Amino acid sequence: MALLLAGPGAALASLTALWWLRLLNRRPSTIQVASPRRVLSRVGIEISHSKHLVRRFHRGLPVVPLPEALLAAGAELSRNSLRLVLARAEFEHLLDRPELEAALRSGRRGTTALAAAVDAHLPALARCANRFERDFVLLCEGHRLPIPEPNVRIGRYRPDMLWRHAKLIVELDGRDAHSTAAQLGADARRQAELEGRGYTVLRFTAAEVRDGAERIAAELRQRLG
Repeated sequence: MALLLAGPGAALASLTALWWLRLLNRRPSTIQVASPRRVLSRVGIEISHSKHLVRRFHRGLPVVPLPEALLAAGAELSRNSLRLVLARAEFEHLLDRPELEAALRSGRRGTTALAAAVDAHLPALARCANRFERDFVLLCEGHRLPIPEPNVRIGRYRPDMLWRHAKLIVELDGRDAHSTAAQLGADARRQAELEGRGYTVLRFTAAEVRDGAERIAAELRQRLG
């Protein structure tokens, strides 16, 4: 409906485009659309005017080019959220580097935020399955530790975090997934197999990551050499 309201040649823009590209998990409360026509916005639909609008089609709907969406979203997303979008875009092969660099040279609104996110690009964020894992990767970054590989397959399993060179694994125990007898038994079998392959396995809970970052960082630094 928003695209029909915006008229011929319109495209999903900003956060809405990123959501439709599956680079954001949550649908924006306001649908954002760019149009080559001057159309008034409505409640719940924000329509911006773009005289020379370029469109790409994704899952059947037109969207603005990814760099355009990133520039527009730069003022609305936190730095780490923008980094996560970049990491996911690269992982899904949606990121066109020459287009991105051209957008950064444009000097348009949003370039400062986008350039900061690009400078701090962290590809590992795209492989994280949840916020807990992303927080752990950011903990490693913040303490200047080597960045682990999230969810890389080893045998039958995909341990949460892996440092290949040190044969070190960290498993992150969220409360909901590691509380029942069956879950704890599965964890024990998983850990036994990984240790049987020569890996050291450490386990941390969400509370430990939240409240004990310094201690965790010190232990990892010692293990990683």
